[in-house]
Order: sequence, then C-alpha cells, then structure tokens
Amino acid sequence: MNETYVEWLVDRKMTGKGKALRGVCIALIVLAVLLYLMTASAIALFLIVVFGIATWFVFRYTKVEYEYSYVDREISVDRIANKTSRKRVAVYDLGKAEIIAPEKSVHLDGFRHRQYKKVDYTSNTKQPENPIFIMYYNTGVQVFLELNDEFANALYRAAPNKVFLN
Repeated sequence: MNETYVEWLVDRKMTGKGKALRGVCIALIVLAVLLYLMTASAIALFLIVVFGIATWFVFRYTKVEYEYSYVDREISVDRIANKTSRKRVAVYDLGKAEIIAPEKSVHLDGFRHRQYKKVDYTSNTKQPENPIFIMYYNTGVQVFLELNDEFANALYRAAPNKVFLN
C-alpha cells in the first residue's frame, strides 16, 4: 500500500467579535455581582449563575484550532474548541476537488468568477511561511486552507493534475 498520512494544526486567531463577546460576558457577570452585593436578591444570584454559564460557553467556543489530516486521498478538517473538544467539520475527497492552489495563483483565474459557498479553515492571519490554499470542490464549495509545505507536497504527490504549488 502506498498510503500517505499527514496532519497539520492551525491555531485560529480570535476575531474582534469573539473578543467583544468575551468582554461583554465578563462585564455582565461583574454587574450581576455588584447588583447582588447591593440588593442580596435571589434574582441577582440567578443572573450571576446564568451569566457565568454563558461566559463559560463563550470562552470555550471562541478559542478555536483546526486540524487538517490527509490519508487515503481524503482531507479531514477537525475543529478543536478550547483545546478540549474535537469535532469533525468536513471531509473532502481529493478526487472530487476541481483544483487546489495558493490564493494568488494564476491557475485559479478561471474559477474566480464562479459563485461558491466559502468555507474558511485558516488562522485569520497572513503568515508567509504557511500560504493560504484555495480548494474548489465540485459540490460548489470554496475551501480556504492554510497548509505547510509537507501537507501541500503530499497533496501534490497524490493528484499532480489538480494541485498546484505556485
């Protein structure tokens, strides 16, 4: 068997919306605690518990990493929330991909005018050592992946007519 296995972990930068949501949750807890200290009411205690649970969920799901794994001509993308829970979000068959190339590649010029659903699994930062690759999938999905050299070369070896490294 000529099976290749490669995996790559991408730490997603927290968006401004995520930071703002965390700040709002902390502010709501502080206000609820101050309300409880001033009134000592059961409603304020209930608000502390509700805002605490909401803050726990917000903190858990705003810190995200994506793990790409390639094995047996399939690219799997897992979403890791707060380094504790993992969920498989997508599996892409390399045979069904139309093209995979860096985002500024001339090979993508024929695909840029098409209307595709965009799915982003990148870190939200521009890193020159890990370029962003775009995969046009035949189900009408445009997938953004941030690949290292080892991962991109493994894809190229598996499908040299669909994967472009320049």
